[in-house]
Amino acid sequence: MPLKDDIWSRGKCAFKMLQYMAFEKPVVVSPVGMNKKILEQATVGFGPTNDRDWYDALEFLYKNRDTGIFLGKKGRKLVIEHYSVDVIAPKIARVFNSLL
Repeated sequence: MPLKDDIWSRGKCAFKMLQYMAFEKPVVVSPVGMNKKILEQATVGFGPTNDRDWYDALEFLYKNRDTGIFLGKKGRKLVIEHYSVDVIAPKIARVFNSLL
């Protein structure tokens, strides 16, 4: 998930990243905006910042399948604990209820 580090990208959510993680895939994403915050929460993949780092991260995952599986499982766990509907829906409901 390569992104430029600009104002637009910093304002994007990490939806695609979270989708990959929910399916137990290790992530290779630009460390921009929410992507960066999620990468800081747990080791779920890589945040390359240049072409060489991108290549190295993808090559590492190709050559180290067991590590990729481990990172994928950690990513799914993070999604379930922090970003799943069961976690987010009550927070949204509290916001709406506070407006009544």
